Amino acid sequence: MIDLQRVREFNNTDLKVYDYLIKNYATLGYMTIREFAAACDVSTTTILRFCHKVGYKNYSDFKRGLKAYLDTHPQGSAVDLAQEARGFFTLINNDEMDRAIASCAEKIKSKKNIVFVGTGISGIMAKYGARYLSSTGKMCFYIDDATFPVSASAWQGDIALVLSVSGESPPTLEIAAKLKSSGCEVIAITSDIRSPLAQMADSQLCYFMKQTRIEEVINITSQMPVIYIIESLSKAVMSQPVTAHPEPHSQKARRNP
Repeated sequence: MIDLQRVREFNNTDLKVYDYLIKNYATLGYMTIREFAAACDVSTTTILRFCHKVGYKNYSDFKRGLKAYLDTHPQGSAVDLAQEARGFFTLINNDEMDRAIASCAEKIKSKKNIVFVGTGISGIMAKYGARYLSSTGKMCFYIDDATFPVSASAWQGDIALVLSVSGESPPTLEIAAKLKSSGCEVIAITSDIRSPLAQMADSQLCYFMKQTRIEEVINITSQMPVIYIIESLSKAVMSQPVTAHPEPHSQKARRNP
């Protein structure tokens, strides 16, 4: 719907509006300009300015363009996914994201132990992250079990990378809170910078990707951004090649006896 060259020229406020747009295609067509502005926490003038920037005369013209786009690009189709992927890689190609990844990589370098946390599909990504980052020589663990007990001192002075698409998963938030209270630094990897997880974390690596759900319950949002962030972090951490180990450093965190 929006030419990616225009996206490259967006300022932070434009990106905020664009973030809401790509995550709420289906409902946006029924929203008034005031409702859209309120949802983005911006003014109606900002929404009009955004419409002009992306090539529409006014908000009504923008909604007609949105309807035409949805008619020709069914949500969940391969074409839609490709568009989202192109949009993501365009949006993360900026100095701000580079600085955020570099900053988090420095924090990871300084810690002895790194634990990845996630449940559901994010749990699979947590396991992948621990295995991938272990290639840098760091000692990595993963927690993908919502019932895993976190003691008050087990992770003190370590760092946790907590994965959640929505940033609202109760089991993940509970684990993150326990880790943080035990003295473990928390980095949130999520699609929503306004989510409880992002607000709780010491650092955030947020990405633009529309959440896709089946019957409002099952989240099948693409994990491409998460893989990109994990691999970018790992490459930033790795300052020189490390000797291969016969067994990977990554392992599932063990329960305390």
